[in-house]
Amino acid sequence: MTNIRQVVLLILDGWGYAPAWGGNAISVANCINYGKLWKEYPHTTLCASGECVGLPGHERGNSEVGHLNIGAGRIVRQDSGLISEAIKNGSFYGNAGLIDAIVHAQKRNSNLHLMGLASEGNIHSNISHLYALLELCKQQKFERVYLHLFSDGRDTDPMAAVTIISHLQDQIKKVGIGKIATICGRYYGMDRDNHWERTSRVFNAIALGTGEVADTTLKAITQSYNKGITDEFIVPTVIVNNNKPVVTAKNGDSLIFFNFRSDRARQISMAFMAEKMPYFDRKLKLEHFYFVGFIPYGYEEELKLKLQSAFTQEEIPESLGETLAKNNLKQFHLAETEKYAHVTYFFNGGTEKPFPDEDRVLIPSPRVASYDNKPEMSINEVCKHACKAINSNKYNFIVINFANPDMVGHTGSFNAAISACEIVDKKLEEVVKACLKANSILLLTADHGNIEQMVNPKTGEPDTEHTKNPVPFILIGDKTTLVENLNVRNDGILADISPTVLELLSLNQPKDMTGKTLITKI
Repeated sequence: MTNIRQVVLLILDGWGYAPAWGGNAISVANCINYGKLWKEYPHTTLCASGECVGLPGHERGNSEVGHLNIGAGRIVRQDSGLISEAIKNGSFYGNAGLIDAIVHAQKRNSNLHLMGLASEGNIHSNISHLYALLELCKQQKFERVYLHLFSDGRDTDPMAAVTIISHLQDQIKKVGIGKIATICGRYYGMDRDNHWERTSRVFNAIALGTGEVADTTLKAITQSYNKGITDEFIVPTVIVNNNKPVVTAKNGDSLIFFNFRSDRARQISMAFMAEKMPYFDRKLKLEHFYFVGFIPYGYEEELKLKLQSAFTQEEIPESLGETLAKNNLKQFHLAETEKYAHVTYFFNGGTEKPFPDEDRVLIPSPRVASYDNKPEMSINEVCKHACKAINSNKYNFIVINFANPDMVGHTGSFNAAISACEIVDKKLEEVVKACLKANSILLLTADHGNIEQMVNPKTGEPDTEHTKNPVPFILIGDKTTLVENLNVRNDGILADISPTVLELLSLNQPKDMTGKTLITKI
């Protein structure tokens, strides 16, 4: 194998591998370049879900998990599993961070708020964790408990909220603890793209009691459905009793945020806890307010304080980024806003700060209501910066994320998904040409599946969720000098990508990195 100076990793976010059929946007679209690469270069598929990425065996993969496993070069046990295990073994009910939130409210004769995504998707939250919080409050004999819920419709069926909330209300009745005070779609409650006008509406509903109103949570959901608004987009709605909010958050209260994924938890956390709020006109700064997240959410520089977290995340030493830095190699991380945290924080094993000689470029995602309105997103700018970095001969490793397949796939719009696949295919050609010209190796892969199944094969309805499908992996380079004697094996997982990068760069694999190179010699 000729000495390789630059390896480029291009992650097509949400681009799974599945047989061609009418619901597969990739096979329906005219993806000439992708098909050509698959035929002409060494290729395989990688397991990107379940136990292969540290999730329970039946769970779909997702972007956070995918990038964590890719960058770590090992199977990373996920926070969701750690929390579920704590519930199972009983340690959850003695968790100091959670109990401190209750004690804080007890001492002040104030309220406890439980905020998060009411979902069975297990991507950002798990409804069973909310059930456990209600049980914890019962054990602590604390009854002033109010729920502020985000409906999903993205990692679940678009209209699953009625069933989920009905089951939750049954649990509330059974435990005898909790009242639902607000509900909104995750579009508002979990924005990560600096649409602060969305975040402000959620904060105002919870802290000020302003927004749409409904007598019951189920009425809030059904009145949205009657307007053609599905779960993800339910407008922040305050539940009222005799035309007054059930509750609003006040000074001295406590709040437990039960989401276990950080990227979409940050903005709403900042809305509550930042000393100053430069992004919207916050009418109220809550004082002596105890805020605890299930995990660390980041944003510590912006907040100027460290938020409490109930659970600590597994440390990931010797990630790919750290290993490259220790070997004095230069690296470049590139994505648009929607996936920027994934190629930086998650890819680097939960490390916020760049490693030495690590450059980053963030391309703003377009400010549109939904990406089916602009399926190209910001791929033109991402591709332009990618090719510039490749051609600069400055970097030994470059990681790029094309967000379109995942973000457009989540809209459920089949036509938009086809457009997204075709623009990705077009820009893929540009990246390949730049790599071949620079005599670089390009590793083409994905983090999980999504856009290859836009239609539920059982119901025929639009499918907005991730899939359990494997993802492609293609080794691309000059056929006469770089990849002429190389092949790839067929039993790989995402954790095998970093060891592959290290082998291509002739670097030793650190002992904590337990993945195995995908390269085989012919």
